Amino acid sequence: MSDDLADFLTAWDLSQYIETFRANDIDMKTLPCLTENMIKELIPVIGHRARFLSNLEQWKLIIQGSMPSINESSSIDIGTDILLVDNISSIPSQSTSTSTSTVESIDLSNVPNLSNLSNVPNLSNISSSKPTNLLVYLQSTNEDRSLLAAYQETGLLDSVGRKRLCNLDTVRDYNGTAQHMRFLSCAAGDGGWSGQGRFHQGERQFSLGTPTPLIGPPMTLADLAQIVSSHQCMSTLHSDKCMSTSKTHKVSSSRLQELAYEITTVFNKERTPTYFIPYLSYGPGLKRAAKGKLLDCLNNKRREFRKSGIIRSLKRNNDIASVEDSLNWLHNSSDPWSLVEQHWNTTAITRLKQQLSTNGLSITSYMTQYPALKKPSGYFLIFKDFDIAYPGFSDKLFQNLPLYKNKIFSLTADKIKKTKEHSINQILKDYVQLGAENNEEASNISAFLCIPFLIGATVSKSKKTKLQWKPSKLEMRDGFITHVRSNAEVQETLSRKQEKLLGLGHTQQPFIIIVGPTLSEISNYFVVVDDCIEEECSRSFYLKNSFRKHLSKHCNNLTDLIQSSTSHPIIESSSDLDFIFNTNVSDPVTSNEVECKQFIALDKILNQIIIKFLSSLYANPIIPRNTVQIVVDGQISVEKHKRFNNFATQGTFVEPEEKVIGQRLNSVKKDGLTILEPCNCTEQFIPLRSVLQKFFSLENVLTETLDYKKKLENDSGILTNFIQGTYWRSRIINHDGRIVFPLFMYFDDYESGNVLGSHSSIHKLGAVYVAVPCIPPYRLTTLSNIFLALLFHSSDRTQFGNKIIFNPVIDEFNYLMTNGVDINIPQFKGKLYFELGLILGDNLGIHSITGFTESFSSNLCCRICTVAKVDMKIQCYENKNLLRHYEQYLLDLEKNDLHTTGLKEKCIWLEIKDFNLFDQIGVDIMHDMFEGCAKYIISFILVYYIKELKLFSLEILNDRIYGFDFGPENNKPCLLSMDHINAGKIRQSASEMITLIRCFGLLIGDFVPIGEPIWDLYLTMRKVVDIVLSTSLEESSCSLLETLIGEMNELYIKYSKNTLKPKFHFLTHYPLIIKKFGPVVHFWSMRYEAKHRISKISARSSFNRRNICKTLAIKHQLQLNDIFTKGLLCHSLVIGPSKILNCSKYNLIKSEFNLSTNEPLIRISWAELKGTRYKVNSILTKDLDDDNPQFVSVKDIFMYGSDKIIFECKLLNTVGFNEHLHAFEIEIPVSNVFPLPGFINISNTKHYKCYSRWSKICNSSRPIIIL
Repeated sequence: MSDDLADFLTAWDLSQYIETFRANDIDMKTLPCLTENMIKELIPVIGHRARFLSNLEQWKLIIQGSMPSINESSSIDIGTDILLVDNISSIPSQSTSTSTSTVESIDLSNVPNLSNLSNVPNLSNISSSKPTNLLVYLQSTNEDRSLLAAYQETGLLDSVGRKRLCNLDTVRDYNGTAQHMRFLSCAAGDGGWSGQGRFHQGERQFSLGTPTPLIGPPMTLADLAQIVSSHQCMSTLHSDKCMSTSKTHKVSSSRLQELAYEITTVFNKERTPTYFIPYLSYGPGLKRAAKGKLLDCLNNKRREFRKSGIIRSLKRNNDIASVEDSLNWLHNSSDPWSLVEQHWNTTAITRLKQQLSTNGLSITSYMTQYPALKKPSGYFLIFKDFDIAYPGFSDKLFQNLPLYKNKIFSLTADKIKKTKEHSINQILKDYVQLGAENNEEASNISAFLCIPFLIGATVSKSKKTKLQWKPSKLEMRDGFITHVRSNAEVQETLSRKQEKLLGLGHTQQPFIIIVGPTLSEISNYFVVVDDCIEEECSRSFYLKNSFRKHLSKHCNNLTDLIQSSTSHPIIESSSDLDFIFNTNVSDPVTSNEVECKQFIALDKILNQIIIKFLSSLYANPIIPRNTVQIVVDGQISVEKHKRFNNFATQGTFVEPEEKVIGQRLNSVKKDGLTILEPCNCTEQFIPLRSVLQKFFSLENVLTETLDYKKKLENDSGILTNFIQGTYWRSRIINHDGRIVFPLFMYFDDYESGNVLGSHSSIHKLGAVYVAVPCIPPYRLTTLSNIFLALLFHSSDRTQFGNKIIFNPVIDEFNYLMTNGVDINIPQFKGKLYFELGLILGDNLGIHSITGFTESFSSNLCCRICTVAKVDMKIQCYENKNLLRHYEQYLLDLEKNDLHTTGLKEKCIWLEIKDFNLFDQIGVDIMHDMFEGCAKYIISFILVYYIKELKLFSLEILNDRIYGFDFGPENNKPCLLSMDHINAGKIRQSASEMITLIRCFGLLIGDFVPIGEPIWDLYLTMRKVVDIVLSTSLEESSCSLLETLIGEMNELYIKYSKNTLKPKFHFLTHYPLIIKKFGPVVHFWSMRYEAKHRISKISARSSFNRRNICKTLAIKHQLQLNDIFTKGLLCHSLVIGPSKILNCSKYNLIKSEFNLSTNEPLIRISWAELKGTRYKVNSILTKDLDDDNPQFVSVKDIFMYGSDKIIFECKLLNTVGFNEHLHAFEIEIPVSNVFPLPGFINISNTKHYKCYSRWSKICNSSRPIIIL
């Protein structure tokens, strides 16, 4: 079955029948011949069969050239249509409920001299119901015929030809028919339409008026089509029918699919997925965006129109946030002040109605609910509310204050006559006397201080403490205005007041503090707004218990607010430890029995604690074993072999086996003389059967793996894992119902000591690692789940050969495949079998252990095909006729000629049962792309732009790298050197190179003119990187990748004037490798080389080099012993330091999600969920439709209970994709904070993709999101 038919079935949402069609050998030629009975047999489900028949009928109409009118509904459409700028009245406007997407529309008021376009024919009357045959269209003009003449015979286009063809197709689709396009081309070529507008396209321009010769070099048809389409867009708008209906033109996915299919019929070696892959949704957790060259061309044209002002973006949601959104914003934010005032004005009526009702909040609660009121400018907000509630009365107090003041002093004088308390009388007399003086400020203060004495006190009762309190007159005065004589007394006054109120169970209300020796000499005024449990609390605590006691007065859920300030994983409590500390456990047995049981239990618990402690010490790579011995000697007297025997008795330590592989002569000293003495050469082998048996006996490991494997086997159309590739699916038939897991074997050499030291080659080691690729992805990337199988000196492999070195591993693989391992856990009892899936490593490592040539300058240096060295330098695409196969391999072995065969020796791995050399060897994108091709390409681009075009300098680039915000990326690129750039060897690690490639467009993209041809080389490489780094791919993406790699190679040869290095050639095989083995990012060298680092750390911490292989092997097994001792793998959720969560936010989240008060809710700085770290300000992808992804910015992170994460996010408006920068442009809305997605349960495998933080650079008017 062809890939095109698989694409059709996937597009029609019938991907579950791909295997059925493949088994019955149905392809695109036999598809139209299917009868109803045949279809009934193939598709037994009635609903699915009806959908298939409907789509099949539409497809037949397409290939027969009788496409129905666009007005009719087309069931071939895959999701929402793709928005364009042309205005076709027959296509209704559509929208979705998502507020982040934008609709591109044309503002008619911005089109100059629209009336001058009246002479253009009414293009809406031209029928678009019948699509024009592409071949007929290309034969209509001389320039089109030149395109046919150049490429039709070979059937394969290059990058330039594809670009020209896509521009022609998209413009033709804009204009409806080929006849219409030819009319435009002729008119534009003759200097056509009457008009006064002048259009510019780079350096070329022409007028819409009298015939005018073109300025500059002659334009190609693609150039003309780009310009004509802009004019055509406005001329189409002029029709009355268009103006009265939608202002947007949507090209359906089926239309793009049709155009892509037409191209493959004319150029028979082109593939449909190269030009269009439809948007696919496999559920809420797995969606794939539409892609392809036709779609890229449409997006570019839309962006050009938007930039020129011909179209504008209309937000689907109102720019002014709703009252509810504004209230939510005010509850959580107090900056910037301009937004505070905007939202405050929006919510004024709602807030005042609520506050002035019988259910109004207290002053403290109101100011807590709106934190902006606590800002220094918060009183302005009160003035705004007062003006709304009492218009025209804002200055009444100031205007009438003299009258009010006289009345206050008059009432105070009467109060003095009636009061018998001498102290109160004296205070009031002082206030009245001060009010009579000429000091206006002191007079005003005295008047306000008199007010509390004129109001009667009321008894208040605390709801919490049940205490009654009637404040005195002085307490009432100080609760309104407190006078202190110096700034030193302010803090003491606050503390004393707070402590008294807390003891009475009352909250502190806002009050005023005035500072000065006397009321006539006031120097400072303070307004105290203090609820003491909020983040702005002025109290400080030096003891945690004091703070806990203080906080308990106000919060019921103390444990929700007080957490440890260190990073820690979420762990489950140990039942053994619970028994120790639980003194209230009652057991109906005698006291003697209790004492005996407790004695036995405590003995076991103590022993287990010691074992865990020792295993954690041994697992630390920077602690040598002799240092552990020193620690143990200071605690208990237990010898080393007893500790190791204890580990073995527990069944957690798998001791390395020492294998003798030969002998050599060593120089030794005896009796003061140096003599040569034979000694054994050894290697360290770890029995995989024991390691895998103990690994899958850990808690939940086998259950998670079986569930994940079942899910992968049920998914079709998406390649996510090795077991979904064609190779492993072909092996399932031989498993006879057994549970068989594949194994990856990785080999590489590494230097255990100083690379530049005098002993660098002596202690160079060869390591063999094994991993299980079908465990869940977040487990697979953990270094502790990659197992050491073999460790030896690299020089021994050179001396004794591969067969002797790897023989223990070969025997182990045969044992695992034949006998398996026994698993006895509650969830499963039976055998697990394992089979070698892939041999991995870098190119040199794979060649050295599989018998291929180790020189990549030899004639036949490719392990996958037999292309000659001369042809490899210019070959851009894979030649399937040259692929190696087993029969040819046997003949080449008989020749025994390295130059003509590329074979050094027979592959030793053929001794493994059912091993296939050419179906079980992987590739490595780390060395092929990021330490190979990418460095060559980036070096060439930088030399060209810096030295030849002089667009920028190296200093500017380094300054941008130094100051660029790379977001959550930890691998920031190093500064560049011109010497390294000239040599084509940029000094960056692979991970740093990935970051540099992803951000390269933002670093220098603003210097590069749009359409600059060398920049296409970077953009093509960037697209290749996106695909090869994808963790899941559609099968059709392999065809697109094949085209992109071929174009990248073509562009590199064309512009650099260099030939291709072998690593460029290896990339041409990647599409085939992905089909066989799944995404290549799952078996690159990155994680395995990181595994080397652990052994290097252990080697540096030990000075013993007598048997370094044994030292490192034991250290590795002790690290594995630590995991087996604990009985479970690391938890999938790790959180960062916690923060204080204020009560208003706490209550808001609990009520929003209806959460139980029994579970703790805390605020955290970051969360690492299944290997992905989420931080504040990180960008997440919320959803994906067929137009644009929806991004959100994390505003805050919370954890509920022990396994649920809640994100508070800001929804970002996606404007569109900027291909020149290869990034999405976004708009940051004023306010739309919301929780996402409710909460995330870590038991669910779905989690959100985290991208780089948005950046604003390159003179862009909008922030950019890097993917």
